[in-house]
Amino acid sequence: MTDATLTAIAVDTAPAKKAARLVHIDGARGYLLLAMFVAHFNFTHWTPIIYLHHGGYTPVWDGEFFVLLSGFVCALSYGSVFQRTGFFGCFKAVIKRLRWVYLYHVIVAFTMLHFFIQAWPLQLDSLYKPDLETPLLIQSLQVFTFVKQPIYLGILLLYIVLMLFIPVAAWLLDRGKTFLFFGIIIVCWVAARLNIDAIMGAWFEQNIIDTSGMFALRSSFSPLSYALLFYGGYYLGYRYKRYGWDDFRQNILPLNYSWFFVAVAAIAIFAVAELFREQLNSPTWLYEPNRAEISITGIMGTCAVSYAVYFLLNRKDLPFGLSIIQSIGEKILLHPLLVTVGQSSLFVYSAHVFAVFLPSYFIVATGHEGDRGVIVVAFFTALLALIGLAFVKRRYFPALP
Repeated sequence: MTDATLTAIAVDTAPAKKAARLVHIDGARGYLLLAMFVAHFNFTHWTPIIYLHHGGYTPVWDGEFFVLLSGFVCALSYGSVFQRTGFFGCFKAVIKRLRWVYLYHVIVAFTMLHFFIQAWPLQLDSLYKPDLETPLLIQSLQVFTFVKQPIYLGILLLYIVLMLFIPVAAWLLDRGKTFLFFGIIIVCWVAARLNIDAIMGAWFEQNIIDTSGMFALRSSFSPLSYALLFYGGYYLGYRYKRYGWDDFRQNILPLNYSWFFVAVAAIAIFAVAELFREQLNSPTWLYEPNRAEISITGIMGTCAVSYAVYFLLNRKDLPFGLSIIQSIGEKILLHPLLVTVGQSSLFVYSAHVFAVFLPSYFIVATGHEGDRGVIVVAFFTALLALIGLAFVKRRYFPALP
């Protein structure tokens, strides 16, 4: 993010009436969305393209960075709403957004439920086995309460749970209760890591009422755990919007060479542990940490990569080699393709599930599971279709999130 881009948002202490979009963040979210598609497609049908994915060299993949950035963006959006309309106005704005998230979730989950059951003889994905015993009508109704969720759609439910806390977070930060704000999200993370929420849930179902077939409040990602990333990003967005870029780079995230070298060293350790895990007998927690309840390693990996990118995009006195990386990075993140995808993040994220499994159906149904050439063609066709959908959505349905 260059100074010009960052200062597109008001930098005085008074909250801006409307936050301008940070184009680099839109581009970064666009990159992460397409990277999710690359990963999920290759989890289903392997291609050499997966070697280009950053997840092979870091302990985290895409969702962690995406959640962090989403928290930052939510602070820019709902911070202004809170300042104008207060707690309840902010809550109404959040619910208005979550109606779209819920609608996307229901459409994709309902469609994929029926699709997977019909295509089960072909076994499209080894990671997903449809329920062939529970009546289809019951499963269809369970879609509306999140009991039935398709694979690769977990971030939508994660958002629904996390965003409900936004009005409380805005109130806490507005009242200067920063320690309480961080205390809450740290306690949530610790509770998830100690499995306390699962233990309490199991006790409730055994002793009070079994709600396992009625509704669900988590997907493959624990909301209590990922609150640390989401609201960590939210705090950064709050400070940036409230006090401006100068305060942000001086008091919150200084553009410090020492921090940058520490981040690069951490990234190098993670990469070596992953690439040479057999030779070095690397522990699993170092190169493939728990993602469901994000581990300390996962948090460190997310922070190290995020800070390194932040530093390279914003530091002005970089030496020749790093300045070239900065220039390339800026051109990539400002590319209209990635920006367009990032500005339609919920739409593209929902659509990427179809982009993974419709080509999979074609590959399996036509007997080309072992034909790497056909799989690669199917991959690029689906990728271009996904990007094309983002441009169509921007052109004809710009109001959709």
